[in-house]
Amino acid sequence: MLFAKTTLMMTTTQLLGIAILTPLSGIAGAFLFPRLQASVIRWSNLAILALLVSLAAIVPVWGLFFLRAQWQMYLLAVVFGAIYGSFQSFARSCFAELVPASQSARWFGKSARWIEWRSRKGRTQGLILLGPS
Repeated sequence: MLFAKTTLMMTTTQLLGIAILTPLSGIAGAFLFPRLQASVIRWSNLAILALLVSLAAIVPVWGLFFLRAQWQMYLLAVVFGAIYGSFQSFARSCFAELVPASQSARWFGKSARWIEWRSRKGRTQGLILLGPS
């Protein structure tokens, strides 16, 4: 954002637009890449994840050597959001493939972290909610 403000002379409103556009593109990418995988690409989750990592490596190179105009900043925000949004969803899918089915609730079922303490006889005495995991 500092580069966009100082070098590209983007206003605060334009920077706010980029800040909103990037996560929206991430949501779109998280839905788009699995659909492409199911219909066109037909690769495994790991192969798609490797593709996304390769595409993510292009983003800083593009920003370093080719980013010269404000419209390119908007385009970079869309590409960055789409890549990283889909990267997050595919990384979670690959992780889900590694977790045994009998342990899925342990890794994915908790929406919060709990501390449990037990008595000397092994009975649960209480739980403390620490916050979202």
